Amino acid sequence: MQQPIMSEHSIETDFGIAKIHDYKDINKDGDRILVVPGFSTSGNHLAELMNSMHDEGLNSFTFSQPRNNISKPDIDPINRQAEIITSILDAELKEGEQVYAVAHSLGAAALLKAAIANPERFLGILLMQPIGLITDKLSLAGLMKSSIYASLKNTFDAANQQNNIDNVTPSQVVALYNNSIREGVKNPQLTLKEAAASTEYNITDDLNTISGIPIDILLSNKDEFFGTATKENIPKGTTNISSISDKNAPHNTFWLHPNRTAKLIKHFSKNK
Repeated sequence: MQQPIMSEHSIETDFGIAKIHDYKDINKDGDRILVVPGFSTSGNHLAELMNSMHDEGLNSFTFSQPRNNISKPDIDPINRQAEIITSILDAELKEGEQVYAVAHSLGAAALLKAAIANPERFLGILLMQPIGLITDKLSLAGLMKSSIYASLKNTFDAANQQNNIDNVTPSQVVALYNNSIREGVKNPQLTLKEAAASTEYNITDDLNTISGIPIDILLSNKDEFFGTATKENIPKGTTNISSISDKNAPHNTFWLHPNRTAKLIKHFSKNK
């Protein structure tokens, strides 16, 4: 099957140029789905996922957030990305148009902040392995150590097909971490702030603040970065809670299993 061609255009934000990635040949009748990247990631990480969503007929778009510009140096990185999301919605949506949004990891926290500021923009939200569910504070040093260990173990498991139900290849794992490093070094100060924010954020207040927007949460049952959350970690009152039932679903499942993830997004959106 020929790969769909992803188009790209740019918009100006308070933090520099953000690149928007979408498809021109998709059916535009369905509701649009905004895919929010996670920690130190770009739209390039999402190419396989976006292609899979395209194959499912989903009208999706994502973005590469600007990392070189150091505007508003005092703003925390979660609110920084939330402001970028708001700028993208302002530029991309028609008056009164709403989107369904899906976000992973740190991006989930930023999406919640954006939804609190702009509730009228959202039809629904899907959070995949969001940060902030395990409230026992994880140190920055601990996160860096677990990240290194996880990258090595995930690569080893892929090479040996251990606990590897979706046939992830070592090259996919290596490419993921290489891309993360490449994005991270563009602005090391921001990258460190993002990592620190990931260990300090508590999702409870933001989930409790949002009303009127359906929220679904998909949990990994093996989060090697932030600790494995369960339904008991999610504040009571959250609209919907779902769990990935795989025996082994690491934190980066969102990036490494695009076909399954696209089907999950289709299931939880209105585009069924």
